[in-house]
Order: sequence, then structure tokens, then C-alpha cells
Amino acid sequence: MKHSFVLLSSFLLVLFANAKTRTVCNYPNKAGQDSTIQAAIGKSSNGDTILVQGSPVEYAGFTINNIRLTIIGPGWWPLRQMVPTLALTAKVKTSSINGAGASGTELQGLHFVASGTESLIISNSASINDIRLIRNHFSNKVLIGTNGTGISYSGYVVEGNWFDNNTKLVADKDCNYHNFMIQNNIFNGTRIAYFSNLANTNILINHNVFFNRTFFYPFLNDFMESGTYSQYLTIQNNIFYNSDLTYARYDSTCQCNYLSLGNSVLKNNITYNSSTTAPWTTNGNVNGSGNLNNTNPNVTDAGAILNGNNDPSLNFVILNGPAKNTATDGKDMGLLFDTQGSLNWTNSRMSRIPYIFNFSISNPNIAPGGSVQITIDARRNN
Repeated sequence: MKHSFVLLSSFLLVLFANAKTRTVCNYPNKAGQDSTIQAAIGKSSNGDTILVQGSPVEYAGFTINNIRLTIIGPGWWPLRQMVPTLALTAKVKTSSINGAGASGTELQGLHFVASGTESLIISNSASINDIRLIRNHFSNKVLIGTNGTGISYSGYVVEGNWFDNNTKLVADKDCNYHNFMIQNNIFNGTRIAYFSNLANTNILINHNVFFNRTFFYPFLNDFMESGTYSQYLTIQNNIFYNSDLTYARYDSTCQCNYLSLGNSVLKNNITYNSSTTAPWTTNGNVNGSGNLNNTNPNVTDAGAILNGNNDPSLNFVILNGPAKNTATDGKDMGLLFDTQGSLNWTNSRMSRIPYIFNFSISNPNIAPGGSVQITIDARRNN
């Protein structure tokens, strides 16, 4: 639909009326209020929002210390009709979230490119809860807690993200994790590791697609410590290509067990070109029914997905067959494509803030004292 500039501005004012909004841009002309994300954080208070402009120049990493913020970039593959070549992502180096006061923080629409082995580090200094990682691109490890014996993390939503480059979503085996929702993501060669603590509760891995160019182990830990593996998870409605969920081997050299997943409940998942051993029949896992092993889910771009093509624009829609309308919620297995609401993978490429899709001037030749007629096509992605 088309809106006037006044209407769009009014919408943005209403959207952010309860907190301050700051803008960041590292273009040479400094189109934002600040040129670094860290500078904007330093001026912010609890509940503020920071909007980060897409740029051809990478942003330095940032640290959020004991403050609740929302930081929003344009998305991992922003859509623009007006000057499509300027549809740039906001690439950010390794960043961190520290302190219990940062609970409730949301990071949305950013591309974490990493300056080391981690893209994002959520500290172990205190319980940091209710973090939302929405529609980001992670090209290296996301670390939630490190060496934090007994520390708890609760209320996390990891949704609509693109994980690639053999990265990992990593917990800490000595921390406690509760009420995690990991849904509607693509994991290209990516592992979910170290959700190992017996005290973990309500870790739901739901409606994702895991794939890789070669055979891989989506739940294998980094370090093969005897008896340490991801467990007490609920894994449902996912599609796994080229994978072995419950890889297990004893290595006499290090006298350790190479394990990946156990004591978890699996429901309505489908594997293809994967291990001949059904993962819900071994390592203490529970078959919650509806699972299919080594069965073609009939995804539209199946060939490219099986080849491990690192392309989030691939068509992940289920054409027909065993994965069609057979999830626990009656929807398709794999990614969600709901026509209403936010859980539509088609919209995950963009952040949720309104954006100008097209801009045109109807009367470029204006007489002295005349008025310019501007049409702005503004859109939003739920």
C-alpha cells in the first residue's frame, strides 16, 4: 500500500513513543546520529532502540553492559525496489551481552561476521534472561554462557535466523537452560551443542531445516568429553539433510565417548540422505511418534539443499508428500510459511520495522512557488 511521508513518520513515532530511538550509519556522510553502534549504546537507557543502517563498510563490534536495548539492522537479505544495489546488510564484528541488567535485549536484522571464533558472546557473569535473536545472519559461533557453573539462562527466542559457515549455537555444559525456543531457522553445516546439563528444561527445537554439503552431525559437541552430549531436548517438526543426529563412538586413544544427542524427545521430524539408524531409537531418546527416517521431504529446491548450497533464498516450501501438513501443529515440517503473523520464512530476510520500498516524484519540473508531489511506498514485514 502507499502512504504519505507524514503517515510513515507518524507510524514510526507511535512505534517508538515509549523510548528513545537512535540511528547509526558509518557511511562517510554520517547519515545517522552516530557512526558506531557502541557510541549509540553509550548514550542509551533501558528500553531504547538503535537502528543500524546497512552499509558496505563493516561495523565494529559492540558490548551491551547491564542495559536492556533493541538493536535493529535491515535484515540478512533486505529487499529494496528503489536503488536495489543499496539494499545492504549491517555487518557487525564480534559483539557481546553482559550483566543481568541486559535481560530483555533483542538483536534483530544484523549480520554478525565475527572478528574471531565467535559472532556473539552472551556472558556467564550473571543470569541474562529473555534474550531475542531474531532474523540475523550468524557466520560464526553464538556462545550462550562460558564456564559459568550453576548459572541459569531462561526465556530465549532464536527465530528466523540464517546460521552458516560451519558455525555453532553453543551452550555451556555447566550452566542451566530453561524455556528456549529455537524455531524457523536454517542451519547450514551448523551444530547446536552443549545443552548437556541434567537440570535443563523446555528446550524446544522446532520447525528448522538442517543441511550441509557433506555428511555432518548437528548435535555433536566441540570437545569429545566422556558422557558429555546434548540431552533433554524436545526436537520436533524439523528436516535434517545429510546428517547423523545420534553419532556415537568410543575412542580408545582418549578414552572418551563421541556422543551427540541422547535422552531427548523427537516428534514429527524427517531425515533424508542421513544415518540408517533412526535417532529416536538410540542413546535413550524417545520416539514421540510421527518421525520418518531417510525419507524424501520433497522440498522444492531439494537438489541445491542436498548439495549444501549456502543460499537462504532457496525455496524451502514442501511440494507434497510425507512432510506436507504432518507437523505436530498440522502444518508442514521444516520452515514455517504462515501467511499471517511473523513466522513466515519469506519475511525473515527483513527486520520488522517499516521501510521505504519505493519513492517517486510525480512533477520533477516545479514552477516557482509550486509544490512537489511525492509518492512513498512504505511496507513492513511482520
